[in-house]
Amino acid sequence: MYRHDADDGRPTTIEELTTFRLGVPTWPAFMYLRGGDPLVRRTDRIEAVVLLLAALVSVMTIPVALAVTTAVHDGRGTVAVGVIAGAVLWIGVSGAAAAAFLATRSVCERIRSASWQRGLDALVDHGDGQARSHP
Repeated sequence: MYRHDADDGRPTTIEELTTFRLGVPTWPAFMYLRGGDPLVRRTDRIEAVVLLLAALVSVMTIPVALAVTTAVHDGRGTVAVGVIAGAVLWIGVSGAAAAAFLATRSVCERIRSASWQRGLDALVDHGDGQARSHP
């Protein structure tokens, strides 16, 4: 027969049964930034920061583009010119943010590739400049 004590680790009150926890989203970009994982390289963290900044800049440009749209519409009296001006502003800023991310990603890829190549060269050369021979 099994005895149910308060020390068996199971919830005993309604408060313990209805606990709700809200955690941080586990998106890969956030996980890279949080750190703690020894397998995540510095270049991965840099790439994640630039990606988040590019997304933030793109989203924060939307209200500015809408304000430009309103200002152009009020000044010229046509909606089409205002919409075009706001769209050009948003596309330009978002495109620049995307280009900055792609440039950063390219540099990070070159750094990672060079690191892999150094590791492979050390494996092949046995670290002393002499090629390994197989019997």
